[in-house]
Amino acid sequence: MVFVSCYCLENNDLTVLESRAKKKKSSVKLLVMILLFVLSKVAIFKAVSVFLMMSFFQKLFTLGGLVFKYFMRGKTEKPSSVYGPPQNYDTVGYSYGPPEDHQNYHQEGYPGRNVASSFDWLLNKHVSKFLERYTVLSNNQHGFREGRNTVSALTELTDYTNESLESGKQLIALFIDYKKAFDTLHHDMLLQ
Repeated sequence: MVFVSCYCLENNDLTVLESRAKKKKSSVKLLVMILLFVLSKVAIFKAVSVFLMMSFFQKLFTLGGLVFKYFMRGKTEKPSSVYGPPQNYDTVGYSYGPPEDHQNYHQEGYPGRNVASSFDWLLNKHVSKFLERYTVLSNNQHGFREGRNTVSALTELTDYTNESLESGKQLIALFIDYKKAFDTLHHDMLLQ
């Protein structure tokens, strides 16, 4: 069942006040419609630009991976022993070779001879110092930072736990054992 109601004047002439009210109402509606139209176009433009940037970086990293793969293909060396340095050399530090051969020792500030050691040198020299200088990393991160390790992380956790318990706060701890995730791996296949 539908109810319809109409308001009709006896004559079709609107009073001056009613016509002004209708004009104001219609101009407000028009402005709202224009505003919604502009906002919808902006939202569409933002969504499209995000997808274009994602596809651009996907293509860029794909190209970078192909270039990296091309340069790494030329290095076909026999894989090193899994269990440490060769047995016939007395090695010091991270250098392999006879002690009298000074070319095997890394100099301070030397990027290295291969891509991996050069990349490691670049990260340590520039990125790590930048992150420390501008305090980008959280103080709670202990891994891969100078002067911090698992012992400092455990010490900080123990101190926080003791302070919380002494002040009467509730403390919830969640311990995750990642060891079980690696128990299902085929270790012989990983070592090959």
